[in-house]
Amino acid sequence: MTDGPQKPKPNGQGGPEPNRRRKPKHQKPATHVHTHPGGTGAVLGAHLARFSSAQGLSLLISNVLHYASLFAVGALLGARSLGAFALLFFWTSLISQIITVASKPGTIMRTYGVADDDDDDVEQSEEQEQAETLSDRPPYTLGVGIVWCTFLSAFFIALALMFHSEVAKFLLGDSGQGDVVIFATITGGVSTIFKLTEICYWFENRPFTYALIDSSRPAFNLAAVIALILAGEGVKGAVLGQTIGTVAATILCVALLRGTFQLGFSFKELGAILRRGAIRMPIASSMWVVQNADSFLLSRFVDHKELGLYNLASRTGFMAAFLPQGFRMSFRAVKKTAVYRAYRKEYGAAVGQGQMLGYFMLVAFTAILAMALGGELLLHIGGKKFEAVAPIIPLTAAAMAMPSLYRSVGSMSVYPRKRVTFVTSTIFVSIAYVGLVLLLVPNGLGIYGAPVALILAFAIPATYMFLRSQFGPSPIQFPYLPVIGAAVLATVIGGAWHLEHPRNHLLQLAGIAILMLIWFASLFVFRIIPKHHWQPIAHIGRSALRGSPLEFDAKAGLDALAPEDREALRVAVLERMPVRELVASAAGGDGASAGNGAAGDGPAGDGSAGDGSAAEAAKESGADSHDELSQGARLVRLLRRAGEQGGIPIPERSELDAGISLYLFSDEPSSVRQAKMRNLLGEGADAHELRTLEDLHRCLVRAKPQAWGKVGNGNGGRWLIPPGLRRA
Repeated sequence: MTDGPQKPKPNGQGGPEPNRRRKPKHQKPATHVHTHPGGTGAVLGAHLARFSSAQGLSLLISNVLHYASLFAVGALLGARSLGAFALLFFWTSLISQIITVASKPGTIMRTYGVADDDDDDVEQSEEQEQAETLSDRPPYTLGVGIVWCTFLSAFFIALALMFHSEVAKFLLGDSGQGDVVIFATITGGVSTIFKLTEICYWFENRPFTYALIDSSRPAFNLAAVIALILAGEGVKGAVLGQTIGTVAATILCVALLRGTFQLGFSFKELGAILRRGAIRMPIASSMWVVQNADSFLLSRFVDHKELGLYNLASRTGFMAAFLPQGFRMSFRAVKKTAVYRAYRKEYGAAVGQGQMLGYFMLVAFTAILAMALGGELLLHIGGKKFEAVAPIIPLTAAAMAMPSLYRSVGSMSVYPRKRVTFVTSTIFVSIAYVGLVLLLVPNGLGIYGAPVALILAFAIPATYMFLRSQFGPSPIQFPYLPVIGAAVLATVIGGAWHLEHPRNHLLQLAGIAILMLIWFASLFVFRIIPKHHWQPIAHIGRSALRGSPLEFDAKAGLDALAPEDREALRVAVLERMPVRELVASAAGGDGASAGNGAAGDGPAGDGSAGDGSAAEAAKESGADSHDELSQGARLVRLLRRAGEQGGIPIPERSELDAGISLYLFSDEPSSVRQAKMRNLLGEGADAHELRTLEDLHRCLVRAKPQAWGKVGNGNGGRWLIPPGLRRA
């Protein structure tokens, strides 16, 4: 977003020019030759676009459906019942949070090597990442986590059965509502199993399946809630509808995930899960307080009717969060991948993180502006009784975007003792938020006090972390002027609309569409997005449509291979292969010893990723001959040859090709293959080269059948596989 050193060089190299200021080793950029504009930044953008489309779709559908549930309760039962429903939702969320912090973060970190929701939001050095203990049996670890989560859910449901009357008296002021508390507790308990298993689709590189599963829960909830309310069950029916919908979605989620986990239990593995999740407990708990405690805190000062009005306004404002949250969560999906390592290596941390934070700010401004323009129109759906809260919508929209902004600032800023500072700051946020609500709400601001408190609580530590970074030894190159210009532009557009806009709903909708188009056009006209970024952004758009950032001619690349080579590669790419086939000798050896050293038994055995899998397999990569190569190394070199002939510059071989084949072609769960990728990077594999091979693989997965041409010598492409190892 600036004309700084990230500008692509005229000769096609995407790396930045060297900065005169000496940088730490992890911030120094490197250069690579690319066949597309924008370098690895454009490649990372294409990956973010892919995940953002799925994440944005999921968040949009989920929030619209949840929003519809609130409107259903409010429209059919009234604002007072909506207030009671909000308090029961708070209880559901509380139960879910307690179980989640004790099970989900550690399980996901042990299984996939990344936080479940970036709960630490801290960039780590490669040395720190290697020091963190990951599971050598990811599917088994995931199974232990699911069992532990299920046990905790059952425990809290049992407690609710024993103390439901007391909880109902404290929460709702009516001990006769105990059965509703039980349903809310069941929903909270089961939802933790759903959250734990649902996020696995994201890290298994199945973003659109994730979007489907994530949307299923609010869809089931909405259908059940409306049916039970219309049947005359009132608030009890609304809560029971959520229970039914959550249970149905959880069954679907776990059923579709089969094969990815191995159910089991071990106190040793449980201890490792709890230790890995311990650092995230204060962060996750603090973030939960500021995002969910508003209903409970307000209930101490306002009646249920006013609480119901606030809850609707808050959820309307939350619609603004799905864009920045989707952007941040998409970044989370690629943060530990080869493409992100290559991006950091090419641009350096200062430029790379500064640009990411700048574009995040543009996404946040877009979301807040959209809600400032359209919030009042959304409230018309609920009828005139909800129009009184329209003025609070821009405030709640800004407040709901603050958690993502805070986390992004914490993640992208660079300063010493980062993790300790972020943990401390997040705890401060929760304490400050509660204190500000208790101060502002009863002293004149009423329900307006909650969003004001949220904005202030996040703004103070976010500003501190950013300034500490910028005045420290390693400031990021943040695009100040473009971001300030975008903020002014959004304020002018939103303020003008607030002062004068048509009363007719259809004219409002047309006006909002025109103003949003003006907003997007202005980003380019006023060079908020600099001109040298336009071509890379266009490339990202084209990549999103065709599914890959590479401009790869699949037919030309595959035509360069012999028919039997082409068919062997087709089988590996489209069908995937067992580890023992990949480590077997291309000349027909049994590969047993290599298999044991390279990857353990994989999913067919104990699910182990093995010790030193890439290193052991790499020993099979010798000269380019059938006698000395493993079958996996041979396939990787065929992929390299196809890429080179299809217009993608890439080295023709690497001593790690056998290990790379286990990452690209094995049929093991994604968690195991991601562990192999981390091993490869730790053993010296070039991140740029590895991400290029990964993108080539994705291109071939999407290639048209005609690109493979006439195949085969009649053996189904298994010319490398000894008869004893062939699959049916």
